[in-house]
Amino acid sequence: MTTPSTGPDTPAGDRTAADDDEQPPKTGGESAVAWKGIGLIIGLALLVGCAFSVEHLSAWSQHYGTAWVFLAFTLIMLIAGQLTVRGFDTIWAAIRSGRR
Repeated sequence: MTTPSTGPDTPAGDRTAADDDEQPPKTGGESAVAWKGIGLIIGLALLVGCAFSVEHLSAWSQHYGTAWVFLAFTLIMLIAGQLTVRGFDTIWAAIRSGRR
């Protein structure tokens, strides 16, 4: 007799009713929510800073090189976007689950 597994190799027909229960996303505790909230604020500040720095990109590209400015600006935007999205998702999940 075998028991159904919940791993990635389990065929869809071997799943139990308990496997289908939706669990709310785990936020990792109150300290994680606080750190992600700080990340949200930092990410938003970076995004606003990038928006204000767009007018300086051509001058920076002439001084430092187009490729370096493009890479730096893209990296900062990626980091800011990740901080903002993760912070918002964590805070939203905490609000929906009733945690404060």
